[in-house]
Amino acid sequence: WASNKLAWQVVPEATLAAHQAEHLPRTSDGRRAVGWATLFVSHAQACTYDKLLDALDGYLQMHSLDPATTYLWLDVMCIRQHEVATDVAHIGEIEGRIGRVVMVLDPWDVPRCLSRVWCLYEVVHCALEGAQSSLHLTMAQSEASALQATLRKDPDALTRALFSFDARTASASQEEDRVMIMRLIETSFGDAERGVDPFNDFN
Repeated sequence: WASNKLAWQVVPEATLAAHQAEHLPRTSDGRRAVGWATLFVSHAQACTYDKLLDALDGYLQMHSLDPATTYLWLDVMCIRQHEVATDVAHIGEIEGRIGRVVMVLDPWDVPRCLSRVWCLYEVVHCALEGAQSSLHLTMAQSEASALQATLRKDPDALTRALFSFDARTASASQEEDRVMIMRLIETSFGDAERGVDPFNDFN
């Protein structure tokens, strides 16, 4: 399943009469497995949920984070799918309070997250938070293996992938969202002469 199917079909129906937390498992002492988020997850909802979870599991292992005390802010679960427009207005504040943004690259060479303006919106706010927020990258094991195999044959592949990024090509389901976020990028990073290029260089 893609994450957007979970967000559009499963979560709204499941939470019409109850909060998302009511559907989460309980800990060994009977409490719901919820807490203050310690990782803000940035990802493209078009990617599969299995690869998202695999990428996050890999991140926890790499950084020796205990799953029992690591809580994720994941949009499909934390944004009220009945009131999306209201909740996304607080993304910047949420990222600042959590302090660590983890972006899932899928696939590694042309990450879908970098082709969606709402993911760029999250990157912008992470950068604007300065020292209070940091950006980290992760990917599923299958993508990491593909990256390693590619680099063995073509050592410059990663550099080309990085330099191919251009915020101007990012899209959104609603054109007004794309216009709003591109304007935010230009006013926060760009200038009249170079447009969004300073943001592209920042990434």
